[in-house]
Amino acid sequence: MMINVKKYLCLRIGQRHDVKCSNITVSDSNVIILHWRSSTIRHLGVNVVAGHKFACSLDNSKRSFYWAFNAVLAR
Repeated sequence: MMINVKKYLCLRIGQRHDVKCSNITVSDSNVIILHWRSSTIRHLGVNVVAGHKFACSLDNSKRSFYWAFNAVLAR
């Protein structure tokens, strides 16, 4: 199976969340150029936030809910 290395993002959680890491080499000798600077990753509709402890951000979900709710009420 071919891996699309352009779609990968990495996020670290824990005490060393702000330490720079090296890139990952896949079995077919492609290098996954990691975007370690991202502070949030959206996975299954939830934004996971980098930090000392595991945390999720619900700001985008709330914003989408209120946007849809206000659109319905405006009609």
